[in-house]
Order: sequence, then structure tokens, then C-alpha cells
Amino acid sequence: RNGAVTIDSTLTVTGAANLTAIAVDSHQVGYIVDEAAPGGGAVLSYDNINTRNGAFAPDRTISGASTQLSTPARLFLVE
Repeated sequence: RNGAVTIDSTLTVTGAANLTAIAVDSHQVGYIVDEAAPGGGAVLSYDNINTRNGAFAPDRTISGASTQLSTPARLFLVE
């Protein structure tokens, strides 16, 4: 896009503390990093993120000791 751009939609992440990164895969699954989520940070996952408009809780939350996440700040996808 070039010039003035009108926003198509806005996703409000319910309960977010400190969002630091977003990546969208080829299946339109969005992964959003919340480095300050309770328990040491989390990656929030949204199916069909391209169709979301409004406030939504994530479809999945990746967090906890078994994930070995510790205050994640960025995200990298390989498909």
C-alpha cells in the first residue's frame, strides 16, 4: 500500500499485558507474543486472524514451564 491507508479491522487482544510481535502463517493463523503474560510470557494464537474485528480471547495460548518460554519478545515462523 502507498499513501493514506484506511484500517480494515482492529483486533483487540483480551487480557494482553505487553504485546511485542505478531506473525501470520500461510493458513491465516496469527501468533502474537505477549512477553508480560502471567507465568513468564505467552504466545497467543488466533485462527483466521484476517477475519477478526473487535475484542477476542485467543483460540490457543502457548505458555507455561513445559514450553521453556521465558519472557518471549519475538517470533519466527518456518513453514
